[in-house]
Amino acid sequence: MDLAYTLAEYIEKVGYKDIPAEVVEVTKKSILDTLGVTVGGSTAPGVKEIIDLVKEGGGKEESTIIAYGGKVPAWMAAFANGAMAHQLDYDDTADTGFVHPSPPTVCAGFAIAERIGKVSGKEFITAITLGNDMISRIGLALAERPKGW
Repeated sequence: MDLAYTLAEYIEKVGYKDIPAEVVEVTKKSILDTLGVTVGGSTAPGVKEIIDLVKEGGGKEESTIIAYGGKVPAWMAAFANGAMAHQLDYDDTADTGFVHPSPPTVCAGFAIAERIGKVSGKEFITAITLGNDMISRIGLALAERPKGW
């Protein structure tokens, strides 16, 4: 069994009930923070060009572009929203791993949840918690690597 399988098995087995209450609260704050910095980043230089490019791409109308409206394929909405979320660099960080976990997980999570439909709050919080945990652990592992090329 390889590490990817072990990680996938762990993620598949964890449910909302397994997440400590304080972690649920942190996740809720991370979600709200990400929405805030996404809206804040929506007027930053270069963002309109990204949004125009994403909308020009067309495709199946699955997920919303935050602050701009309009629906595009889920992966394109995740990309556009993630770009806005990190634009001002006010998004959350996991200092031990030098990563910004919430923009990719929250933006992809919203896009996929909208695409799937009927995703409960508990399911969404579980997914974001596990995604942030995974990103933070990978970031920590990379921070421990030898520096340089």
